[in-house]
Formats: sequence, structure tokens, C-alpha cells
Amino acid sequence: MSEPAVGGPDGGSFTVEEWGPDVFLRRMRRPAGWALTIDALLLLLGLGFDKVPVMSVYAIVITLLCVLHGLRVSLPLLQARALHVGADGLTVRHGRHTVKVPWRDVASVTFSRKKNQRALTFTAALDANADTRIPAPLRAGAGVLKCTVASPWKQDTRTREQGLETALNSFAGKRYQ
Repeated sequence: MSEPAVGGPDGGSFTVEEWGPDVFLRRMRRPAGWALTIDALLLLLGLGFDKVPVMSVYAIVITLLCVLHGLRVSLPLLQARALHVGADGLTVRHGRHTVKVPWRDVASVTFSRKKNQRALTFTAALDANADTRIPAPLRAGAGVLKCTVASPWKQDTRTREQGLETALNSFAGKRYQ
């Protein structure tokens, strides 16, 4: 439930932990606002053209679409998700599961961001002889750790992407692809 921090005291660590009902509600404001604005315009048009029943149906459909879209992008913000990249290794939290992976156990690290989406998908492949156990919600195959960190706004995602890239360049070295 804390705010994201990019660039710690060591100058290159990356930490993001932002989740909970407050973040969820903050993210739902925009779709709800759009729905209410469009509904008001449609109902005013309906009154002006004497087509209130038809415009009411359109308003209900648009409201449902806006709310469903808002829920789709906001529901991941309710679960605890955190990612820390530092000199000591990686720490990932997903719900009640937390895993700490030292850099010596990491074979390769990547992250991706799909265009126009507010989530960073972080993937770390572990060495075959690593003794770190990955919990099921974070496992994306044998020895592969996968974590998605959602952002409430696009600008947050851009800032987080830059901070994560800086931290991986600083700490992961040749492991970062």
C-alpha cells in the first residue's frame, strides 16, 4: 500500500509496491467519470430529440462497458504485488507469497511492457542448481519466476520501466537481456 520508490539510497535499486483498496478506487475514478459524462450527454441528446428510451439503452451499455474496462485494469491492484531489485538480488511479492532470489541463483532476467498497457511483466530464469523455491503464483515453468506489477497510470508505468531498466543494468549485469 505504499508509494513506488525508484532509485534508492544506493543510487540504482528499484522498488515498487502499490496496491490496495485506495489504489483500486483511485484507478476506477476515470472510467466512472467517463461513463457518467457520456451518459449525461446521451440523455441530454435523448431529451433534445425526444428519444429518451433509446438513448437510455445506449447509456446503460456504455456505462457497463466503461465499468467492465475499469474493473479489468483495476482488479490486479487489489492484490499485494511488489518487486525489489537491489544489490542483494530480487524480492518478489504476490499476495501472501514472497520469494527472495540472490543474484548468484539468477541465470537471466528480462522484463516487458506491452504497448498501451499499465503493467510490467518481469521474468527471471534461475540456474538449474539454484536452491530457491518459487511459489506457484510466481512460477512460469521449471525454474522461471514471473511477476507482473500493475500501475494505476501510464506515467507511473513509464517511470517504473526506466527505474527497473536502470536497476537491472546496475545489478544484473550480463544476466539482463
